[in-house]
Amino acid sequence: MDLVDPSTPLPYWFSEEDLTNYARLYEKSGFRTPLALLGGSDGLEELEVKVFVFVIIGEKDYSLKILEFAYSLNEMVRDYVPNMEITYLPDRGYYI
Repeated sequence: MDLVDPSTPLPYWFSEEDLTNYARLYEKSGFRTPLALLGGSDGLEELEVKVFVFVIIGEKDYSLKILEFAYSLNEMVRDYVPNMEITYLPDRGYYI
């Protein structure tokens, strides 16, 4: 899945060495551990965040290219965070 244009430069705070280290870790384990964490969340479906949550996300954030993420942020998460407001920043590519 190619979400990033390879010609896009890395941000100043993330070096080629950092990228190599992350890639090496995912080559070894893949997504097994992150997915296992989701699978081990029995009982969490009954929890609810009761405080106000304000989400700021750039319209160009790469996570929004993944349809499941965009849908879950807008619909499924509201089951657990009913008092959530989402603001999309135009022409920005980050998630706060």
